[in-house]
This record gives sequence, C-alpha cells and structure tokens, in this order.
Amino acid sequence: MKELEKQAKQGKPSALSELGFCYESGQGVNKSYEKSFALYSESAKQGYGIAQFNIGNAYRHGRGVTLNYQKAVEWYHKAAEQNIIRSQVVLGNMYINGQGVPMDTNKAIEWYTKAAKYNNTAAMNNLWNIYSDGTGIPTDNKRAEDWYLKAVNLGSMSARNSLGAFYGRGLGRHPGDQDKALQLVEASACQGYVQAQMNLASFYMENDGEAPIDYKKSYAWYYIASINGSKNAESELNWLTRKMSNKELIDAKKMATEYSQKYRSSPIENDTYKSQTECRYP
Repeated sequence: MKELEKQAKQGKPSALSELGFCYESGQGVNKSYEKSFALYSESAKQGYGIAQFNIGNAYRHGRGVTLNYQKAVEWYHKAAEQNIIRSQVVLGNMYINGQGVPMDTNKAIEWYTKAAKYNNTAAMNNLWNIYSDGTGIPTDNKRAEDWYLKAVNLGSMSARNSLGAFYGRGLGRHPGDQDKALQLVEASACQGYVQAQMNLASFYMENDGEAPIDYKKSYAWYYIASINGSKNAESELNWLTRKMSNKELIDAKKMATEYSQKYRSSPIENDTYKSQTECRYP
C-alpha cells in the first residue's frame, strides 16, 4: 500500500487506478466510493483504459457519483475503444438493454463480436443468446450453434449447459447431436455451474429420456446446487426424501456429501473453471 500510494502521488495512472480499486473494494483501506471515483478520474484523464472502465461502472451503479447510464456509456466507449475487453462486453449489454442509449441489437452484436475475437466467453454467450432467442433480429440457430461451440471449446460452463439444452431440444445440425446433451450438462455441473446442476438433477428425477431415473444421483445434484446458491433445490430435495426408502436416503446423503466436496462453484467469477482439469469435455 505504501508503494502504491507513493506511485499514485507521483501521478502514475496505473497506480491511481489500482488505489481507486482498493478504496472501492476496501482492500487495505476503509471503503470509500467517493475516494475511489476521484482516483479513477485522475487516472482516466491520462487516458488509462481500465480507469475509464471503472468510471463507467461507477456511473452505472451509482458508486461515489449519481447514477447516470448516459455517462456510463460514454466512459465504457472510451475504454472499449482502447480494447478493454470487459468494457466491450458491458457496452454490448447497455445496447441490448437500452440503458443510456436506444436499444440497438446490431450495435450490441458489434461490441460482443469485438470482445469474442479475444476469446471472451461472456461475449460469445451473449451472441448465441441473441441468435437463439431472436433478440431484435430473426432467430438463427446455425449462428447460435457456432457461438455455442466456440465458447464450449474454450471451456465455458454456461455454454456447455446451454448447448446441452440446445441439443436436447433437437436443434443441432447433426443427427447424433442430441446424444451429446447429457455429457455437456454433466461437464458444466462438474464445474460448479448451478443451473447445470439443477438440470442434471432434474434429468435423473424425471423419465424424459435424458438419463435413467436415479433418485440418489438426483438428490446429490440438488444438494450441491442448494449449497451453491439455488433457492429452488430445497423443495425438490423434500420431494425426493419422501420418494426414497431409508436405505436409499442414507446412500443419497453419502453421495451428496461427496458431491459437496467435488462440485462447488468457482470461488471467483470464472466461466472456464476446472474445464481443463477434472471437468474436461468431451
């Protein structure tokens, strides 16, 4: 902190921005959004892209300054034009949601595509969402699948889950794609993606073709989904408890304990968590 404060006093833009983040997050200093914003502003005046992005965040969330979507967009633009990838993604979000700018799907696609060129899976996920849902444009399942596959190949847990659902609905281009659905959702659930864990638990609970009924596995997946933050898992666990014998429930709880150690969500926001180790696909 002493060295960082020294460099910030000398006007070094990266140090000003980093010290601003310390005040924003309360790391090593008392949290102060006002001081954070002032430091980001000093850094941004020197053209430092990360500080410009952080000022955009401050305006978007009203941290240390009055909430103002229009000003947020202005600062996100400055940072995005300097290839700050997170800013390109958020700017795409602003356009798709019409925050601070008129809603413009094509502008959103433009910024998401720029970020996707740098292998940003959040941008890819947003692109397949636009094409698969037909958000402001005609639905295009072929383009959606192309973006799904790019994100899946980079290890995106959200893309794995969504592509599994996409294939499960029979929307793939090849006859055998539907058979990949379970593997994709399993890989995503392994990474700690809560929605995939809920989906997988549902597969094992219902006889709908994705997987054979297995109440013990279903219980274990709902259990870890609950630990990872799902508010809907508890009612499903209660239902399964009533369906199983005492012996089955003991086995299910043992399995749930194992799952709780293996399939926790990422401690930080990381869409490719464990994708290259124990949660490989295929």
